[in-house]
Amino acid sequence: MNAIDILGGMLGRKSGGSSGGGLGGAILKSILKGKRGGAAQPSGRESIPQRPAGSPTIKPSRGHQEFDSLEDLLRHAHNKHSTNRRQNAPSREPFPEAEPEIQRRQTDFTAEYEGNPDPFNQNAEVLIVAMANAAKADGQIDQAEQDAIIKELGDLSQDEVQFLRREFAKPLDVREFVWSVPLGMEQQVYAISLMTIELDNNAEARYLKELAHGFRMTPDECNQIHRRFGAPLLNG
Repeated sequence: MNAIDILGGMLGRKSGGSSGGGLGGAILKSILKGKRGGAAQPSGRESIPQRPAGSPTIKPSRGHQEFDSLEDLLRHAHNKHSTNRRQNAPSREPFPEAEPEIQRRQTDFTAEYEGNPDPFNQNAEVLIVAMANAAKADGQIDQAEQDAIIKELGDLSQDEVQFLRREFAKPLDVREFVWSVPLGMEQQVYAISLMTIELDNNAEARYLKELAHGFRMTPDECNQIHRRFGAPLLNG
């Protein structure tokens, strides 16, 4: 399964497809451009909520390094998908050119991906599931919406279609999803979940809080991500 290309297609929907862009499109444009918010360094963990017994140990946050990895992956996925679909895609407003430093880092990332794509595809698969779950935060994804998403993603294999339909149809179980996220991807998953939703209703805000609780992220740590991407802050 080409998870990188699927991820790129889903990002394309957020950037200007049938979803209309919104908060996710604004965040993606910021990432592609290479802009950064003025978030402070991660705070201490004295207020970490307790997780259920048997939950996995979470590695300490790596700060900006974790976001750099996420942003490089998202740029690569978006660019790869755009290149593959350009001849069939409707014309859209082009994204602004990335800063030279970002372009250089992206070249290095692409070379690393081409040398061994498996771990990057595995990470992309986790992010796809995160986007599907976030989209279900305010209700299930109905059959018509599933069909529209799959049609817009383009030429998918049967295995890729089945994977997406399976994830779309699953009941939302935040605890089970949290436990499935590889160590070190917690804040990346939170960030792409934030990108997926519009954060314009209580159900979506509640989902982010449940996700943060499962990842043992404090409110300050969550809001550092929100500030980085210019998203509304969570209250309390």
